[in-house]
Amino acid sequence: GMGPGADLGAHRRGGGADQGPRGPPRGAGSRAEGRGGRRLGVEHRRISLDKGAQLNRTLVWYDGLGSDIDIVAGFPLRDNPAFVQGDNILAVADPTQGDDNGKALLGIVFPAEAEMAPVIDNHRLVKTSISPDGALAYEWGFAWDREGKYPDIQAWAAYLRSVDNARKNPLKISYK
Repeated sequence: GMGPGADLGAHRRGGGADQGPRGPPRGAGSRAEGRGGRRLGVEHRRISLDKGAQLNRTLVWYDGLGSDIDIVAGFPLRDNPAFVQGDNILAVADPTQGDDNGKALLGIVFPAEAEMAPVIDNHRLVKTSISPDGALAYEWGFAWDREGKYPDIQAWAAYLRSVDNARKNPLKISYK
């Protein structure tokens, strides 16, 4: 899988059936810049979505990174949304446009070493760091409260916690 302990080298080589879906070719990436125009190298993202899952799995790494950097992920806060944060999750209930169209339930499941960052430019952010030879693995996605599967932010947050729990406690099989 692509959890926090994933073999980055295998993913950069394209992985195999035991390492999840294949992503873009090794050379795919884009130049990344940090605050103040600081060049960070080439950013790579491998995004996958398993059948039946509400969340995308993302692996981010940089080629040419000279030192550890802080990296954030998050959501805009529009129309004073409800949110739940903590225990490695961020859940936001974003009101949709129009009269009584329900709420878009947004979520991130992030690594244990990540922390909530202050609200910046009206965005709720999660912050962690990435080293020159490291990668960031996290899950993100959304649901609609009118779909019925997650009728409110508490149900959505419970789903996000279950994803985090499954990541922390992967299925182990031993052969004898």
